[in-house]
Formats: sequence, structure tokens, C-alpha cells
Amino acid sequence: MQSIVEAYNNTSYRIAIPNEVMTLRPSDHSPSLDQFLTAGGWGSAAVITASNPRSIVLSHEDNVTANAVLRTVASEAGYRMYSAVGVGDDPKWEPEDSFLLCGIALQGALVIAVRFEQNAIAYHEINAKTAIELTDIFTRK
Repeated sequence: MQSIVEAYNNTSYRIAIPNEVMTLRPSDHSPSLDQFLTAGGWGSAAVITASNPRSIVLSHEDNVTANAVLRTVASEAGYRMYSAVGVGDDPKWEPEDSFLLCGIALQGALVIAVRFEQNAIAYHEINAKTAIELTDIFTRK
């Protein structure tokens, strides 16, 4: 199986925004996401999941529960969010339900990811390539 960082970089993040499903890929520009963020008055966004903390596969029910808590945390923090799914190129990786949090700064996104014991997030700033950003959980391994 490919390394975990390779897996993150070889993932498509499918995001359901009004009237469209867009796909984000690490290391790619996303003019459609740039346009969407600009229209909303946001300069950045992050794709974050609560599924499979520390890349340990949990049951579907446990992942649904964890993502419901993530939704509440992000909503209470005031972030506008949209449903997303991370789909790896490797068919051995199960798709993970996630959220696109709009207007979140990188450090804030990493704090939320660590709270849910995630190794990484996909982070996007307008006019830049989407990047995989590793959390302290991953770098402490």
C-alpha cells in the first residue's frame, strides 16, 4: 500500500456546493473554488474530516457520529460549511465524508483537525494550489 502522505496527495475531494459538485486535487489550482470563495467573501477553505482518526479505520456508525460532532464544532465557530467526500485513487481506501470549511485560516483548520485526531487536511487559498497540510499528530509519529 502506498505511503499515507502519497494517499492524501492522491485523493480527490468532491465538494457539494449550491448547484455544483466540484473536485479538488492536491497540487492543483481550482479556479472554480477560487470563484466560489471570492463570491462568498472568503480567502481560504479547508477540507476536514472526523472519520478514521489517526488513519485507524472505524465503523461507519462511529465515523458518522464523529462527523456530526465536527459539524457542530464548525458551525458553533461560525464557519460556513459544505459536505465533501475524500475519494482516494487507491481503491483500498474507503471514501471519507468530510466538510469544506470556508473562510478558515490554516492554523484554525489544523487546530480543528487535531481535535479530531486527523493526520492532515486539504487547504486552499485563492490563487494558490490546494495543499495537503500535516498536523502535529502526523509529525509526532
